[in-house]
Amino acid sequence: MAAECVEGAVGAGGAGGAARADRPFAAPRRPAPALAEAILGEARRQCASLQLIAAANFTSPAVLAAVGSPLA
Repeated sequence: MAAECVEGAVGAGGAGGAARADRPFAAPRRPAPALAEAILGEARRQCASLQLIAAANFTSPAVLAAVGSPLA
């Protein structure tokens, strides 16, 4: 499953494929192999995991008060 996700992000040739409009994260490997590996590694990480930010799940009392006010 993650392999298909990464392939969709960087192309069938992995990070060595040529960049195309439909695969904006494809990067040539020869000029910058470290950058190509970093892009491929990030694509793998994003496809294989979900990162939640706890602060995004809480609403401050001020926002709750504003939502219940006539301004809402």
